[in-house]
Amino acid sequence: MNIISYNVNGIRAALKKGFLDWLQQANPDVLCLQETKAQPEQLDLDIFEDAGYPYHYWFSAQKKGYSSVALLCKDEPKQVTYGTGIDYMDFEGRNLRVDFEDISVMSLYLPSGTNPARLDYKFNYMDDFQAYINNLKKNYPIWSYVEITIFVIRLLIFTTQYAMLRFQVFCPRSEAGWTDLYKVALWILLDT
Repeated sequence: MNIISYNVNGIRAALKKGFLDWLQQANPDVLCLQETKAQPEQLDLDIFEDAGYPYHYWFSAQKKGYSSVALLCKDEPKQVTYGTGIDYMDFEGRNLRVDFEDISVMSLYLPSGTNPARLDYKFNYMDDFQAYINNLKKNYPIWSYVEITIFVIRLLIFTTQYAMLRFQVFCPRSEAGWTDLYKVALWILLDT
């Protein structure tokens, strides 16, 4: 199964910039979208079906134009799960999962930690999500496609001093099971 994850930073803007052409060229079996920033009723959903994705699922934030995730699938999944069942997580539309016969695919958009209060929210989210995923892994092999620019891009665009502060904040979180994500983020940072 060919699975791609893509932070579109607004699906309506991406559609105006050739998203459908890219989608047909990339041709994944499942496409995980993050930061769609749209409600399904704001889109012409037929265009995704015409592009070969008759099964598309959208989990939108309650606040319009905010976060939100989607999954586009060529084949019908056995089950679709919107959110985690944890209310404070789900109102921001950050987690959508489809289960196939042998695999579960999840599109996940983590909250950013742009200020101390939001950073605490993010850490609580990550801890609760880790517990959720640990329980889920008992029943399914899971592939989570997470938008990692919160770790990488912000480190690159801020000053070195601020970047080091942010990196130090993220490092202690590795004990919560996010170690591989940090290795990827650090590798990308060092490789650029």
